[in-house]
Amino acid sequence: MTMTQDSDADRFRPHRLRPVIEFMESNASASLSPRALARAGYMSVRTLHTTFHRELGTSVMAYLRAIRLDRARSELLHGGPHRHVTDVAMRWGFSHPSRFAQQYRDRFGELPSQTLRRPPKCPDSPPTTTEGTSRDG
Repeated sequence: MTMTQDSDADRFRPHRLRPVIEFMESNASASLSPRALARAGYMSVRTLHTTFHRELGTSVMAYLRAIRLDRARSELLHGGPHRHVTDVAMRWGFSHPSRFAQQYRDRFGELPSQTLRRPPKCPDSPPTTTEGTSRDG
């Protein structure tokens, strides 16, 4: 391959993953295998793995796990008082609660139970600040 051919191929490669990533995001709570993801991208499983490593620097399943962890965090942050960490973990495909908690902590720096204990975030509320306030009065 010449240098020009390599450059042309590099320009089009990221588009190959777009349908796979969209499929992952749309079906994050479903049981997804590398084979199903490869099918969504019209490629072989080997090409899927190679392209993910080359383009994104991570494995297919690590990328999917990150999507699921982000969704679980969002649910824990915005959930009500009757939400349970184990239920959220199961809903997003994590069947081992202790493994989920460790992966969650590795990604977000806190346990899912700590996230759940925080007051729910309201997207329309103004940010709170203590700057310029006085304790005297």
